[in-house]
Amino acid sequence: MIFKGSDERAIIADHGRMVARLQDDVKILSQRLAALERRVSTLEANLAGLVRLCSNLASSGFGVEGCRAGEGDGL
Repeated sequence: MIFKGSDERAIIADHGRMVARLQDDVKILSQRLAALERRVSTLEANLAGLVRLCSNLASSGFGVEGCRAGEGDGL
């Protein structure tokens, strides 16, 4: 190798520190991704609930158009 002795050890130590920092960063990114996945899953569940609610409202004859025309079930 080009480097001998203490220079080589310093470079290896620096690489070790960089790898450790990268591992920490990957761990943090993984945690944030898992949290984001949970949030998206919650959002999907909430949207599915809203779609069911809107579908139920539409099939009951209640809607924005019905409200404007004085129709619907008076909710």
